[in-house]
Amino acid sequence: MEERRIKEVFPGIFTFGNLLCGFISITQSFQGLFAKAAWFIVVGAFLDGLDGMVARFSGGSSRLGAELDSFSDFVTFGLAPAFLLYALSRNIIIHFNWVLPVVFTIATAYRLARYNILANLEESSKFLGLPTTAAGSFVSSFILFQNIVYGDIFIHKYMFPIIGGLSFLMVSHIRYRHFVKEIFSKGSYSRVKALIAVIVLALLLLNFQLFLFPIISLYILSGILDMILSPPQSEEGPI
Repeated sequence: MEERRIKEVFPGIFTFGNLLCGFISITQSFQGLFAKAAWFIVVGAFLDGLDGMVARFSGGSSRLGAELDSFSDFVTFGLAPAFLLYALSRNIIIHFNWVLPVVFTIATAYRLARYNILANLEESSKFLGLPTTAAGSFVSSFILFQNIVYGDIFIHKYMFPIIGGLSFLMVSHIRYRHFVKEIFSKGSYSRVKALIAVIVLALLLLNFQLFLFPIISLYILSGILDMILSPPQSEEGPI
């Protein structure tokens, strides 16, 4: 029992690191440091990924850890992007500039609550609805992409389609692949998927700020394409 508790500590370190990144991102948004706020969301996504991998390989997963992970995700990929969008638009959109960030926050909370209710002990290679990590990372990566390409941030021009689209995808029943599980799972290992992972890693190492946004955009589109091209399924998955 004591050994299991020790194992649970390791993924918890990354979970709280994710939560800390979300909190710092919010503070940076209120100080007008939008690029830094976006970077902390990205770092939170990295720590969130490590959290799951460490828990899986160390056998340190627990119900408490899962709840803490969801709470951290809500702060980093729900509240932090919402505050960032609000801070970016408050000097441009005079009235009701809080509505769209609130919609995004509600969709994130619903997505995480549904995940916690439907998830069980079985491993699944697909998510039900767009993962909150991808939604929050899309917002932050788009800001970083604009900053490096145009030297400015004007996400307010695309606020409605971005927040509306991401919110809809999170609460939808569109299935998204869990590529990390698919690559490392023995039963579903694929050379093509491993090659894609290597290409993605190489592009991110080449220019992280430039290629992160297109990569996340392709991931979001992949779920929509899978839904269009795949035959309808009668059974609902656990996640």
